[in-house]
Amino acid sequence: MTETAYDGPRSMFPEEYDELMDLKEIAYGETRQRFLNYFPHTSRRENFIFDNHFIIKQNGRMLSHVGLIPMDAYAVGSKVKVGGIGGVATHPDARGKGLMGKLLDYSAKRMREKEIPLSILWGDTQRYRHFGWETAGRQMVFHLSRRSTRGINVDREFTLRGYRGGEDLDRIAKIHDREPLRCVRTLRDYEQMLKRTQIEVWLGNEGNSWAYAVFSGNEVIEFGGEPSTVAKLFTFMLYHYPLQIIKVHAPYRESLMLHTLYEISFFWEVVPLGMIKVVNLEKLLRCFQKQLQKKTELFKIERGMAITLRTEQSQQQATLTMGDRLKVTTEASDEMVFLSDIELARLLFGPSAENFGENIVQKRLLNCLFPLDFYVWGLDVV
Repeated sequence: MTETAYDGPRSMFPEEYDELMDLKEIAYGETRQRFLNYFPHTSRRENFIFDNHFIIKQNGRMLSHVGLIPMDAYAVGSKVKVGGIGGVATHPDARGKGLMGKLLDYSAKRMREKEIPLSILWGDTQRYRHFGWETAGRQMVFHLSRRSTRGINVDREFTLRGYRGGEDLDRIAKIHDREPLRCVRTLRDYEQMLKRTQIEVWLGNEGNSWAYAVFSGNEVIEFGGEPSTVAKLFTFMLYHYPLQIIKVHAPYRESLMLHTLYEISFFWEVVPLGMIKVVNLEKLLRCFQKQLQKKTELFKIERGMAITLRTEQSQQQATLTMGDRLKVTTEASDEMVFLSDIELARLLFGPSAENFGENIVQKRLLNCLFPLDFYVWGLDVV
């Protein structure tokens, strides 16, 4: 007997929302309320953009889903559209039939149509690498203890309390919006994210200096404020709450905050940010043009030098030409670097120690230009 043809991949309709939530419950073994409470900004019906949720059905039954969550990311003067991938779910009865792969390929196609040059997701490398997403990006994780923070003097003027909304919401938004590496949020986004379940939000204050930290267990997934006030907040938490160690996730970028965290930690590590896919290489490099220009000036790269990056599987190509204003084109240069799609993600965003390039000139140039500064804070993870 011939199976009925699949309906999809396609965007879902509003009337299919409840069926999707039922599918997620079955696929993840979690209640619907868990998704609504933990990912309110992407899971609640009022926040749903149905055109960005892709499904496959058969005989009127939803079998598989992949969600595309567009984000605008700031990256030290550069702005790039990012396609977050989340809610990947396949009914247990339909697994092993390649449905997830069809939806991921369809998601990449839709991102190209929407001119989204970069995608990120959080999941198993072996599951997603085959479809072009690679473990990449850089973040620091600092390990703090009472002993490592004992040099921080927390005097009586310092106060710590839980998040109350209202003025606290405005304070946190104002602090976070100053971050050079972040995703754009509306005030409503902040409000919903800060009310998520399984997190605790704390604010520290000393005089007119405020800091905040978002805890998930003993891990800080987002924080901000004056570095000295942030250090006091972490120290106070270690001495007054049952926390032996705090792990602070932070962007991999030179800053006073980074130096402060080095000083108060007993251990630190560089870990991947997530799984990244380059959807449109030329457009992506154009988005990071300002950042790349600063690197050419910092390392005094000779004007007129050019290098071409070309991917083998997706047949993407882009050339960087150095000058008073760095140019991004698709014409090939004499210096060609051939990469797989997953090698491209590791080159552009790190933290791989691989030395890409065919010769010493290419290797030196690529080491000057990459990795790029890019970060997604824990509250923005989908």
